[in-house]
Amino acid sequence: MVRKNPFIVGGPRLLALVAVFILVVGGGAMLGATLERGSPARIVIALVQGLSVMAYTVGIFVSIRQLDELEQHIQYEAIALAFAGSVIVVTVYGYLEQAGLPAVAWGIWVYPLMFVLWAVAYGAVVRRYR
Repeated sequence: MVRKNPFIVGGPRLLALVAVFILVVGGGAMLGATLERGSPARIVIALVQGLSVMAYTVGIFVSIRQLDELEQHIQYEAIALAFAGSVIVVTVYGYLEQAGLPAVAWGIWVYPLMFVLWAVAYGAVVRRYR
């Protein structure tokens, strides 16, 4: 049976990682904003935020490996489509920036972009297997 929601792949463990991820990234952003740019404390906060992104990403793949073959195939295809879509969006917008549109802080927006594209791609891929 194909799951209805791509973000339920890991159950309670992955949901706990999501909560920690949100707290670390959100709390780090609020705390970091009060510190001087380039300060050692702000750099440490940024590194901790990066580690939380890494831990959550690894958690997703560990969770996917526990799925059956069809669900793994669906997830990996959706992730591949999200990756390709992200490359297209970021590259095209890079050209648009060179043409005069405002710059975007992609370091902050790539991860949410990939998640949105993953969810959309998952819905499209699942539809093919119904």
